[in-house]
This record gives sequence, structure tokens and C-alpha cells, in this order.
Amino acid sequence: MTDQAPNVLHRYLRTCKRYMGRIILIVLIFIGLSVGVTLLMEKEYKASSQVIVTQDLAASSNIYSSRRAANAATETLIQVAYSDRFYNRFVEGNPDIQAFFPDSEAVEERRRAFERDVHIRRSEDGVIRITTYNPTKQLALKENKAALAALRATANEYFGPEDGVNVRTMNEPSLYEGIGRPNLWLNMVAGVVFGLVFSAVHMVFVTRGRIRRNQMAATRFVSPYVS
Repeated sequence: MTDQAPNVLHRYLRTCKRYMGRIILIVLIFIGLSVGVTLLMEKEYKASSQVIVTQDLAASSNIYSSRRAANAATETLIQVAYSDRFYNRFVEGNPDIQAFFPDSEAVEERRRAFERDVHIRRSEDGVIRITTYNPTKQLALKENKAALAALRATANEYFGPEDGVNVRTMNEPSLYEGIGRPNLWLNMVAGVVFGLVFSAVHMVFVTRGRIRRNQMAATRFVSPYVS
């Protein structure tokens, strides 16, 4: 049993070497498919901004406690950002943004669309990055400004003067140069990965088939007089 595994691995590597051209062809096919899918997908523009959340030292005992409190406030804001209350504040006074999302009666569908197109994430300690995607440049930028304003208003609602929490803008909303989604290079890398995985599985079946054929061929030459 101990010698069998290295023997099978050696055969598998020999199979890969023998069919290297097929492996390369499979990978190229998957890359081509990823490029084709990318070109067919709807292109979306990207806008981004950043805010930093801090807490006054006067409201905390020391720098460490202040940092922990700022991180806790950051997580609270990110969680609240995907509530219906935040969404209503986000679209308030923005009928063109509201028209882009599904009807208010389709609540679950609207929530999924909002989570897909408006990303509010922590990029590092105390820093929140707002990224918005939209098929039109103007609306992508407008959505980002609306999300930033809603985040500030939410911070004022959840944290009072006694908390000492401050939300300051680091980077004003700006458009990303080029297309935000889909990402051609990222999809091509995914195509390479899927191509290699498919090739590896294919080579396993090819290797097993060759081993099986060799075993069957060997049994044909066994003498019938051997007990």
C-alpha cells in the first residue's frame, strides 16, 4: 500500500506531461469563456468614498479604550447601514435613485439589490469605505453621496454628544476611472483557476482509465496454468 500511492502519483504526473497540450487548451477555453461572459455582462461604473470613525479621549479613559469604542461604533454603523431605515434615508429626496431599485413592495428583492450595489465595509480600524455601482456614471456618484449623507445622519442618530463619536470624511465621493464591474482581469484569473481544476479532474480520470487498461492487458498474458 505504501508503494502504491507514489506509483499512482507518478503515473498521474506522466499523464499530465503527456497531455500538456490538452491542459493548455482547456485553460484557454475557460479563459475565452470568462472573457465572453464578461463582455456580455452589463457594465457598471464605480464610485467610492471613505470616512473615519473616532472617539474623543475625553469620553474614554485611555487611547486603547477610545480605539475599541471607535471600532465598536464602526461595526454598529455598518450593521445599521443595511436596515430599511437606512435605505429610506438613502433614497429620501432622490427619486432617480429610488426608481433604480425594485418597487418597495418587493422588499426582499430590493434589499438584495441594495446589498449588491451599495457596499459599506470596514477597510481598516475605524475606517469605513463606501462603494457604489451603477450602469450610469452620474447615478453611481449620486448614490455614493447619498450613502455618505445617510451614514453621517445615522451616526448622529445613534451616537449623542456624550458618546464622543465623530464621523469625518477622509475621501469625498469620486468616480473610479474605467469600469467598476465586471472586472475583466479578475474573471480571467477565475477562468484560469477553473480551467486548471477541470484539467486536474480530467487528468485523474484519464490516469485511472490508463491504469485500468494496463491491468486488463496484463491479465490477458497471465498463463492459465498459474495457480
